[in-house]
Amino acid sequence: MWYMVLSIAITALVAIVAHYRAYRDGFCGDHLEAAGASLVYSIVTAVILFVVGYPLLGFTTGLYPDYSEGVREGYVTKLCTRGLIYKTGEGELQVGTGELAGLQQPWHFSVSDYVVWVKLQTNIGKHVRLTYKEWVFQPFWKGDSDYEIIDVEVLK
Repeated sequence: MWYMVLSIAITALVAIVAHYRAYRDGFCGDHLEAAGASLVYSIVTAVILFVVGYPLLGFTTGLYPDYSEGVREGYVTKLCTRGLIYKTGEGELQVGTGELAGLQQPWHFSVSDYVVWVKLQTNIGKHVRLTYKEWVFQPFWKGDSDYEIIDVEVLK
């Protein structure tokens, strides 16, 4: 998603530079005024594209984390950190309680908040309720999973 915004910004910047060079290299007469007007038009277009386009792309493609919110209960069975440059917390939750919990596939999640990570580490193997937000396109610095844990509650 961020690459789409970056490509729009680069395109607008290239257009601005091209118009500036044409203006600087000196068209004569009416061409000079046309080049100046075209430069202003390019700047205004770039600003409008960024101000209107970025939020519109975010809301329509799920760039923002409020695509989905929810709660899951179970037992945290795995916690690890992953990443070469950006370290993120990754984990698995065995959803459910009792004998049926072992029959279900584990639910994968990511943790980007350090306080939440510490809560998970101290309560591994205990029955917990995880509050999460789902991303459609999660940024790479938020983790591998589309589910980001925002709160942990220990259940008795």
